[in-house]
Amino acid sequence: MHAGPRKPLVVGNDCDCNDTVFSADGQCGREQPRRLFHELLWGFPSLETPLMSCTEDDCCGHCFSRPLHLILESYNVTICWILRDFLIVIVVIMVCSLCTVMKLDIIGKKCSKIDRDRRYLSACWIVFFLTRFGGIEMRHYIKIYVIAICVVLSAYSGVSHSAEIMASEYMTVEEYQKLHPEEVGLMQQFEEIVRAPGDIIGIAQDRPVRIAFIYPGHQASDYWRRSVASFKGRMDEIGLKYDLSEYFTTISSDTRTQEEQLRDALSMDPDYLVYTLYIGKHKRLIERMLTRGRPKLIMQNITTPLRSWEGNQPFMYVGFDHATGSYLLADHYLNTTGKTGSYSVLHFSRGYISVMRGDTFVDYVGKHSDKKLVDAYYTEASRTKAKAATEDILNGSKVDFIYACSTDIALGGLDALKEMGMVGQVPINGWGGGSAELEAIAQGELDVTVMRMNDDNGVAMAEAIRLDLEGNDAAIPTVYSGDFILVEKGIAPKRLDELIRRAFRYSGTD
Repeated sequence: MHAGPRKPLVVGNDCDCNDTVFSADGQCGREQPRRLFHELLWGFPSLETPLMSCTEDDCCGHCFSRPLHLILESYNVTICWILRDFLIVIVVIMVCSLCTVMKLDIIGKKCSKIDRDRRYLSACWIVFFLTRFGGIEMRHYIKIYVIAICVVLSAYSGVSHSAEIMASEYMTVEEYQKLHPEEVGLMQQFEEIVRAPGDIIGIAQDRPVRIAFIYPGHQASDYWRRSVASFKGRMDEIGLKYDLSEYFTTISSDTRTQEEQLRDALSMDPDYLVYTLYIGKHKRLIERMLTRGRPKLIMQNITTPLRSWEGNQPFMYVGFDHATGSYLLADHYLNTTGKTGSYSVLHFSRGYISVMRGDTFVDYVGKHSDKKLVDAYYTEASRTKAKAATEDILNGSKVDFIYACSTDIALGGLDALKEMGMVGQVPINGWGGGSAELEAIAQGELDVTVMRMNDDNGVAMAEAIRLDLEGNDAAIPTVYSGDFILVEKGIAPKRLDELIRRAFRYSGTD
């Protein structure tokens, strides 16, 4: 307790504080810690506030040389007060995190750009600096809560955006071929091998080659399942003995599940691992294997080498170039709906697909037309959320078309159009040309899709392994990108059947 009124402090050796601890410049030893710690961080009395002298019975509470209980008493603080405010801060953090996640991820609210999150985060920090340095009076514990909220949002933003690998980190197929001119000829020769019937392997195998697949195969799209089927079909055709372990996940599977699957796969010591790269966490897992040098990595559904891996790239990238497919759809929409007006985008979940299909599409349309993007949603690869987002779009602004980034998303959008009786009024596309999309095209529900010659990717993986085992790895391109065909509503049944037979020649047309 304070015994009486405080007296202004006489700075220097004349200080009447009983604690005779002085700094190098002769100032009272309690002045610097008080100013540097309390004033800078927590907002206790400002630098202009006169310092007070201390006696044994009348301590200002800022003396760090004083016993802890006197410091607590001088601020009228108890352990219960500290625990109470600590718990309040934790609650604020949890509520803030929950609200942020719900806003961006759970209910499918608009979130078209990473910049939107950054603007939101910047606004929080502006509030913090105004309250801290702008002369706005606040109780000290409120300032602590503001700090906690800003720190949480910073952490969320870091986690959210670290999940994405930015487009600038990838090289396009064209960029990579300019950097490695020999890749052009290698890819052309390899394409001929892929399109031709398989040749029997030219060596005797000592043992079956061990291969592990880890795929996000639990989707409406049959791309992944057909990839495995075509791979097996070609391996059998060329007489290659193999042991195959398959692990199917969903895009939204938590990292722990994916790591467990990867651990199980690696415990078998596979010779080749077929994996994909979707978020930043995948990148870190892959880099560990690249450092080990075993197993040889085949990156499926990605045709854009990472710049940071240059000099130590995976064994092979294989798939269908997302940018190429996005350009085909963009040109189609600009030709059929004109170069003015507005449109909306249904993104996949945050990550590689949304960047390479969604952002690429938006950038291309922006450069080649005056069309405006009015709505964009991340749907977490969920058909249900895509349906909800489409309903929101149709109940809001009028749009010339809705661009969908995947099969599941397209089907979710189509569900909304059917329910609202608007099929054919607002065009929507598929992406990939799997069986579900082609059926919707044939029925006149989906307007257009880019159809992958799907089985080529499984054949490419099998042929790359064959060449490698034969000691002809110099004939394997680092990047193989298969063919796309634009398929529109109203296509002749005979032509569609020809494309289906070509695309699914190993995985089946049923």
